[in-house]
Amino acid sequence: MPKSQIKINYEAIKQNCLKLKELNPQTLIGACLKAKAYSHNLLKTAKTLHETVDYYLVGTANEAVKLADKFPNKPILILYTFNQKDLSKICNYPNIELSIYSTKVLEQVISFSKSFNNSFKIHLNIDTGMHCLGLDYDQKTLEQVIKMLKHSQKINLTGVYTHLATADEEDTSYYYEQLENFKNSLRFLEANGLKPKLIHYQNTAGFIRQDALDIKDLDVLNYQNMARLGIGIYGYYPSSQIEAIAIKNKLKKLTPSLVWYAYIDNIKQLKKGNSISYGQAFICSQETTIATIPIGYSDGFARRLSNVGQVMIKGQIFQVIGRVRMNMIAIDITKANNPIKIGQKVDLINSQITADKLATIGETINYEILTNLK
Repeated sequence: MPKSQIKINYEAIKQNCLKLKELNPQTLIGACLKAKAYSHNLLKTAKTLHETVDYYLVGTANEAVKLADKFPNKPILILYTFNQKDLSKICNYPNIELSIYSTKVLEQVISFSKSFNNSFKIHLNIDTGMHCLGLDYDQKTLEQVIKMLKHSQKINLTGVYTHLATADEEDTSYYYEQLENFKNSLRFLEANGLKPKLIHYQNTAGFIRQDALDIKDLDVLNYQNMARLGIGIYGYYPSSQIEAIAIKNKLKKLTPSLVWYAYIDNIKQLKKGNSISYGQAFICSQETTIATIPIGYSDGFARRLSNVGQVMIKGQIFQVIGRVRMNMIAIDITKANNPIKIGQKVDLINSQITADKLATIGETINYEILTNLK
């Protein structure tokens, strides 16, 4: 018997994507499949969404190649960093596209394309305020990029995009500042002869907000917009603020697509005063019956859930007591409504103990709960 199992409702993933798309059917959809599709299985999730989305979005070249081998006709965009070895891997996959996040990287891609006579489709990542990756949107940097692209025969500008830092927060001032910076960048590129067909700036939060970028004052009106949807297609909202906006915008309720469960491997009777796990972080105030479950922080059950986490057995919620170990947690089953036995199923994430609930208890975000699962 495996120590824990993750089961995915792939139909729920598809339906979540379709529900989101109803908010704006004209917008293309890019499915964020990085981090093993948020622990939902990269290839199976991609297959599920193949007919529903327009792009696959990944974090690494390895992820891109895995997808390209299975889905040679679907555009795949690497959102983050890559190196010379990665270029050698992907150069034979015409459906893999690259994010350009610095002039140095653009120079590297141009040089590779000349040396190996390869063409690349690229998306310019404009840093409008995330300040991690991305080309500065100042005139000097953009002029340099324009010059480099105009002298590059093998580089095809497919898209321009940005990352929004606060789209899921209540205060939208910085959010709109980034949108204005992005619009100004597009205007400058356009005025200098760079006209990408595709722009993308909306993550799940931005898409649910439906604050469309006003491009009416731009000369070229044939931009196709794409939303990069991640947490939403797996059934979760980026924040409580966005969930409230989703309800206001009459978005059909999203359905979490993942359940996680394990099995009790031991039951033990403890006396008053006995301590549990490392650091004596929990001391029994009375005679206590505990059950141990063979999962821990190495499996994705965060250590921050020590003494505060919850699990469910036959519909009853039980408290995690003591520190979460690398491969084990303990729960207090003293007040179980029904007899509990070794080998009994324990729900770790389900429709009641959701990733949202664990994130709130553990003072983190649902993204981290999901992507940490092994």
